[in-house]
Amino acid sequence: MDIVEVLRLRRLTYFGHCTRMDPSSYPHTLLYGHTDGARSRGRPRKRWIDNVKEDCATLQLTLPGADRLAKDRSGWRSLIH
Repeated sequence: MDIVEVLRLRRLTYFGHCTRMDPSSYPHTLLYGHTDGARSRGRPRKRWIDNVKEDCATLQLTLPGADRLAKDRSGWRSLIH
């Protein structure tokens, strides 16, 4: 397993962990919260959730579909491993 695969696995594991958290917890709030304002000019910086979307695309999932699947911990772990 190469380093890219390890990073993808760890990112998706943590995404599932944050998805199953209590909605009032900070990681859950940061994952699903939105901020007001505009981004600066130029190419947008890549955010963590953008990487998660790409990882889900490799599994042929959309982000809402991955969110729904991640609620089932054992099913999510078997899917990403």
